[in-house]
Amino acid sequence: MKDENFVICGYILKENNMTSLIIAQYNEDNELVYKGHVTLGVSLRKLNQYKYKKVSEPPIKYVPTGSNNEDAVWLEPTLVCTVEHMPNDKGSLRQPVLKGIREDKLPNECRE
Repeated sequence: MKDENFVICGYILKENNMTSLIIAQYNEDNELVYKGHVTLGVSLRKLNQYKYKKVSEPPIKYVPTGSNNEDAVWLEPTLVCTVEHMPNDKGSLRQPVLKGIREDKLPNECRE
């Protein structure tokens, strides 16, 4: 398992009051690159403890279709989270688990 930091770029409300975070990292051109989803848990209460701002457009340049991304609530990319996941050479996250929100990291420190 590997721990990595990601920028929270949005969320999707799912069935049974579950919430999925849309996460990304910056590339060498300082553009946010979509990395996938990680489950926040049963409510937005945890995320609502932090200051964030909703935006109308995704902060990520390319958002793949599917995975309910069309239903996303997009956020200004100011929050950082740590995710534990299995290494994968395809660039996607395998079995991601949210470990927590990091207030000691800046979004631009989350790099591919």
